[in-house]
Amino acid sequence: MSDTETVDSTEYTDSDVLASDDAEVEWRVRDAVEEEGINWDLLGPALRRYKTIITGSTLHPVFFKTASRRTGVDLCTPLKQEEPMAFFIENDLTFAESSEPVGQYPGYAGFVRVRRFHKDEHTIYLIVVADDNAATIIFNFYSTLDMNFVSGYGLFCAYPELTLNKLSTTNPSAFDTSLDGSQFRRINAKIRNRGFTHNNQLCDHSDFRDHVCGTSKSCPSTLRSMHDSGTLFVPFESTLTQAPTPTIYDGVHSIIWSLGGRPCRGEGLFTGLVVFSVPIFEAQVSITSPKQVLTLTTRRGENTRHSDFPDKCGLY
Repeated sequence: MSDTETVDSTEYTDSDVLASDDAEVEWRVRDAVEEEGINWDLLGPALRRYKTIITGSTLHPVFFKTASRRTGVDLCTPLKQEEPMAFFIENDLTFAESSEPVGQYPGYAGFVRVRRFHKDEHTIYLIVVADDNAATIIFNFYSTLDMNFVSGYGLFCAYPELTLNKLSTTNPSAFDTSLDGSQFRRINAKIRNRGFTHNNQLCDHSDFRDHVCGTSKSCPSTLRSMHDSGTLFVPFESTLTQAPTPTIYDGVHSIIWSLGGRPCRGEGLFTGLVVFSVPIFEAQVSITSPKQVLTLTTRRGENTRHSDFPDKCGLY
């Protein structure tokens, strides 16, 4: 529940996750969840079994060793897995479900409901997602800083060039939510207090002023794939296989997305968020034009949130 946290003043130091080996990254994940009273040896297999992911600022200590610890772990699960996952939390992790309302949660598309579970001072938020692929929800989050997740197979980061350099941009779709001005200011302050340079557009960052909209892998207008070379995925050593393609989420699905927004040069139409799940083999083909994506979408019967794609699309 990262967007409802209070502002803290902990500044994160530079990330060394790229210099870490697979085993160390898995140990960092283990430490982060076990500090919240959760047995990783039980949770890891459950993430794979129920196609569930860990999201939010729970993962910040994995990327940045000085990141402040927080109370609560966000677990995102598909609607079809809600009851099995809730049963696991109560019976295997021995957390009790709270009858108290969770409180206000930003009006992101794709959320069904949020359930809260407690054990002593620890909390698990079970965030139920409408899509069968729970990982699609990260592209509704407020900023690129939180577009990461841990599955049962490893650590995924959608915008590593930004995140690992302590840069962040606002998700254009955030302006379509129920957040008001004071909430925007509070969230922006929280991100900046952690040592990040946060702006509303990629071109506001000096290192990206000359980027080409729809081509740069850090640009919100670029059409991206969960399996493209612009992402970061660190597999857990304990789940590595000899397969040519690493399992990021469930070994079956990938995601194609574009955050949309207005091109930084002011040319072209404002586009909405586009995110949908596809089989891995379809995400690995070279998609170079909006027409190809629309053909793929129509053939699969998917419903995207917007039919207008950027003039230029690039998969890496």
